[in-house]
Amino acid sequence: MLDQAEGLRKLAREMLGTRVVAVASGKGGVGKTNVAVNLAIALSQMGRRVIVLDMDLGLANVDVLLDVNSRYNLAHVIQGKREIADALVAAPGGIRILPGASGIEAIANLDADERHVIVQALDKLQAGADFIIVDTSAGISRNVIAFAACADETLIVTTPEPTAMIDAYALIKLIAKEESPSEMKLVVNMAVNRLEADRVASGIVSVAHRFLNVYVEKLGYILTDGVVPAAVKRKIPFVLDAPRSHASACVVSIAKTLNAANGNIRPAPEKEGFFRRLLRKAGVVGV
Repeated sequence: MLDQAEGLRKLAREMLGTRVVAVASGKGGVGKTNVAVNLAIALSQMGRRVIVLDMDLGLANVDVLLDVNSRYNLAHVIQGKREIADALVAAPGGIRILPGASGIEAIANLDADERHVIVQALDKLQAGADFIIVDTSAGISRNVIAFAACADETLIVTTPEPTAMIDAYALIKLIAKEESPSEMKLVVNMAVNRLEADRVASGIVSVAHRFLNVYVEKLGYILTDGVVPAAVKRKIPFVLDAPRSHASACVVSIAKTLNAANGNIRPAPEKEGFFRRLLRKAGVVGV
């Protein structure tokens, strides 16, 4: 019976494929990385295989938030110094992380053989997970837009602050201009209550639809909760540190919604993987 159940799970994973979810924000200070890490753990607790890819090229800090020491990162893989398995690190909550890759721009200078080796390594990474959560840099840099455009879905994190809302809209606008934009979903963080979160989300969704003709899904919200900053200071994700808190309940709800959408996603067999799309967008041909 157990073998049969595992076989069914394996078949389901093969049919559904890996979902690459970029987590982005129009500005810093909205809790983007905290959302990415805790969402990854919540998905892992639902039985999903999850890898967090830290693509904040300026301030990579996923490993710091999880209190994990990493000897290697994606830059070492890109430079051909290490295998992808060497850079992956087991983290609390059953997830794995691939620490910051500050040297990713060097891809453009690699020869064809080196690019082929790297793409094969990254394809293996994608094949070994149900979800890859990509924590992007804050802001609207070209790198952020590229990661968002190449992902299957982009979670845009904002707060009820007017500046955060304006910057979230700016990010949506830039992603919408891409040739094949990802599905965009909005998460309102640090909301006082559900009504405030819904007001913020509805406003952004409405403006995006009216002026950009773009659909943005309201994925959920996370309430302001004192357990969050306390957990950050202890370097323990709050879904583990305070699993019964309001903030944790909100993240679990978002994870359930995201995971439930799995049944509606059937990637076309010919669709390129996230990393191949990313390299092509970066101008690296022949991958």
